[in-house]
Amino acid sequence: EQKENIIKILFVYFSAATLLYTSGIGYTDIEQQKVQLQLNQEYYTANQENELLYLYKNNKKNDFENNLKIRELEISIANRTTMFQVLQEQAKLYLQYRVTASFAIIVLSYILLMILLLQLNISKLKIIGVLILLLFLAYPNY
Repeated sequence: EQKENIIKILFVYFSAATLLYTSGIGYTDIEQQKVQLQLNQEYYTANQENELLYLYKNNKKNDFENNLKIRELEISIANRTTMFQVLQEQAKLYLQYRVTASFAIIVLSYILLMILLLQLNISKLKIIGVLILLLFLAYPNY
């Protein structure tokens, strides 16, 4: 009886911890999507600036205003390229974090929850149902 109560308490604790951690991974996914969107916007803007630069450089008028616009665009493109590279590295870090450590921790958490449920002599079908329910609670948007 006491062993069963301890196992139930452990199950509730680890269920909550697993849900919180898995939800955090969902948040990381959202952050990854924001970075990807920003990357796409930077790429699109850089392409537009490159097209403008091409137009200004091929302009027959070689006046001060034209040269100034060319210089501004060159600086903007250089800055945007640097920003684009930083965002690419950030996106790689999010992906690396999500794929490696997070997946391993989540799998271990669910294995531990399965072991705790097996200790309570619950049927395997109910165990699978509980674990699927926990997954749906952790990832409500999927």
